[in-house]
Amino acid sequence: MIDAAQQMQALSRGHAEMAICCLFYLVWWCVFFWPHSDGSKFPAVLNLMGVCSIVAAVIVGLLAAVTLGGVVSSTKGHIQAVWIVFGAVCLYVALLLVTSGILKRPATTELVLFVAWLALELCVINILTGDLIQETQAWLSTAMLIATVIGFVVCLVCYQLYYQLAGRASFIDGCIPLLAIGLIEAAFALMA
Repeated sequence: MIDAAQQMQALSRGHAEMAICCLFYLVWWCVFFWPHSDGSKFPAVLNLMGVCSIVAAVIVGLLAAVTLGGVVSSTKGHIQAVWIVFGAVCLYVALLLVTSGILKRPATTELVLFVAWLALELCVINILTGDLIQETQAWLSTAMLIATVIGFVVCLVCYQLYYQLAGRASFIDGCIPLLAIGLIEAAFALMA
């Protein structure tokens, strides 16, 4: 028997951790991709801050994945999580073929991160409609699904546009997914 209240607290914590991950990732992005109008570099202390930020983003992101994955693996939804993961792998392969094969966009790690995030959130939504249904408001799963799909589409559009943009536009394009997912995760942390 699961302790549903503890599972909901863990979901809230995991989403807060993911929001913090996005914040660290955004700091790294700003340090290393800020458009320099005169071509100058940031001082060494800012470069160090950027490196520390991406390391922190990786650590906190892994912690968030473990926290959320722990809840997902210990509770049941309507669909086995393995099918969601399988669907995510198929989606990744299809998107990789389309974006880099057909649209000639260089493949980067962001695509796998977006798809992995989508799969993780779909697994969370799945358990909220399964074992944890008594712990949530009826609208919560629907709101989370809508936010997750919108967040994923925003990320995918920005991913595709990035190499077609230059200077400040490409910098802002790179910030948008981090801000969008960070805000979505912060909202999920408050909702759970």
